[in-house]
Amino acid sequence: MRSAHGWVSSMAAPSWIPFLPPRGQLGPIAFSPARNREFVENFKRRVYQTHIPINAEHQPKLSSACGYIADLRLNPDGMR
Repeated sequence: MRSAHGWVSSMAAPSWIPFLPPRGQLGPIAFSPARNREFVENFKRRVYQTHIPINAEHQPKLSSACGYIADLRLNPDGMR
């Protein structure tokens, strides 16, 4: 939906968003199907915390969460 100024005023969020990087290295963390399976299993067991916030600032004390990660899954290739 566009407003009179051409801005998109509302749109539906996608049902799933790729979260983990593709196979390879990101800083000190290596990503592989086995490692991603471990991330997903730990998320589902709530190893870190119950709700993982998403914030715009990357500094939780500066802004509140604009959303929360509700679920993770692996694609058939073991990624994301």
